[in-house]
Amino acid sequence: IEEGVDNVTVRTVSENIGVSRPALYRHFRGKNHLLCTVAEDGYKRLNIELARAIDHETEDALMRFQGMAVAYVRFAVMNAPFYRLMFGKSVVTRHPTEELQNAARETFRAGFSVVEECSRKGLISGDPVSLLNVAWAMVHGLSVLMIDGQVDRGKGMRTLLGESGVGTSFDSEKIIEFAVNTMITGMKASE
Repeated sequence: IEEGVDNVTVRTVSENIGVSRPALYRHFRGKNHLLCTVAEDGYKRLNIELARAIDHETEDALMRFQGMAVAYVRFAVMNAPFYRLMFGKSVVTRHPTEELQNAARETFRAGFSVVEECSRKGLISGDPVSLLNVAWAMVHGLSVLMIDGQVDRGKGMRTLLGESGVGTSFDSEKIIEFAVNTMITGMKASE
């Protein structure tokens, strides 16, 4: 999948893993089923990372929300081929398997539980589903920008603005944390 979903064929997969095409078809109904299985694995890996991010001994729901958002972006950047498959049109527009849909729902549930807890405790204000959609839009957008090199030590901005338009280099980790903190600050309930 590193070369793009359109370049994946059952033939190349079978050659790369050293099995015959008929053997591969015994496990997968076709290319779409194979891609859905890979995307499902990506969601499972993402869910593990999200669970790790909130699986620390803190009662602070906002810190868990922040940790989850940061973990999401880190996962996306470190697993770009998986991420592109999971959230790209190719699997979504074809017929996703029930297993893929369940894995994606689990990701949504994990995010929703933390956002809903923050809302219930009065830490953020607004409808939890709407807040989760805003959070996802932010972390997904930042993830794609970072994967595409638009937010990579300022290279993308320098390309758009010219060398004199930026003047500083960017630290990816600081950008992730700043973006997540800014998002959460905007969601906080007014006191």
